[in-house]
Amino acid sequence: MITLKLALQNLRNFAKTKPLVFALYLICQVISMFAILTTFGTAKNYVFEKHNQEQNSKSVSFVFANATFGKIKESFLQAQLLLGDNLDYASLHLAPVNTEELDPDFWNKIHLGEPGLTFSFSHFKDGKLRSTDDILSHITEKKYRDLDALTPEDKVIIADSTRYPELRPGNTLEYGGITYKVIGKASSAFWMPIECISDNMAVGRMVLTTKKMITDFTLNQIVKLFTPENNEYQIMVYESLVPDAMNEQLYNLNIFVSVIIILLSALNFSILFRYILHSRRLQYAVMRITGCQTSQGSRIYLTEILLTALPVFLVCAVLFQLANKLFLSKSFLYFDEIFTLPAYLFVFLIYLVGIFLIFGISVRRFTRQSPVSLHRKG
Repeated sequence: MITLKLALQNLRNFAKTKPLVFALYLICQVISMFAILTTFGTAKNYVFEKHNQEQNSKSVSFVFANATFGKIKESFLQAQLLLGDNLDYASLHLAPVNTEELDPDFWNKIHLGEPGLTFSFSHFKDGKLRSTDDILSHITEKKYRDLDALTPEDKVIIADSTRYPELRPGNTLEYGGITYKVIGKASSAFWMPIECISDNMAVGRMVLTTKKMITDFTLNQIVKLFTPENNEYQIMVYESLVPDAMNEQLYNLNIFVSVIIILLSALNFSILFRYILHSRRLQYAVMRITGCQTSQGSRIYLTEILLTALPVFLVCAVLFQLANKLFLSKSFLYFDEIFTLPAYLFVFLIYLVGIFLIFGISVRRFTRQSPVSLHRKG
């Protein structure tokens, strides 16, 4: 209690006798706090964005117009060879009809759940383009479980019999003038083994899913593979999030500048605080003569720092949160998610640890001096 009382008294005297220095003292703390909040938020936002980018950049998606499997087959194979071991699996969205027979609105309708959308999942295995093990595990008809024996002549499909009870394994599906035998139960829509896809099947979308992020260079190579020279089909859309080197450089620059500001603020704060201690030499010499212990002196000066740090933090946190709501969250997408109450408390803890590490040494050196030494320096 005595320590708190003396610390408050020192601050009042400080504000009255040296108002300009006291204002600079507070400004240094404000700048340091804002710099720490900005650096913390920017770094966390980059981590969130990078994680999200990594999750979404593990695939390349194409939407085609007037494409059939026969037209894109070679490119489909070359793209998977290009990705090599990085390929997890490839998927095609098919319609078991010739392109010319398609309703122009077909690909929009199927997203509403109408029958007709067929998926095919494949990967390279033993040097061949094979259906994925997931497709194989859903084939219940034993005679079709030998994938090597399947050909486009086998008009077979795996159907979601939960959604379409009439399409249980063993039944047939009439579509596009072709009869398909249901050989298994899919968990959604319709699946077809890659081995059974005929060249005239319409392809509306293709997705290449990879194990690791692909680079912009690899993406461009894949796009080039699927760009037809004779316009026999069109790529309507291709989507992929690849690592943005420029974005990363901007984040690094932002963090670097913020760190420089923190260091400069800490340096100015340190020089200013040493000046404050130096100006109290005679006062502290009298305190030592009247019985003030070294440890008590250290506690008084560190308590002073805490008494200014807490209100400065609260004001900065309120202002930063207001700035976040007004404009920061528009530039940094995850700031709303990052700056919660625990995050602010964590930043304040970092701030306190930094202050006590930086100034604790200066305070200890100052308070260990004898009254005689303090008086001589005065």
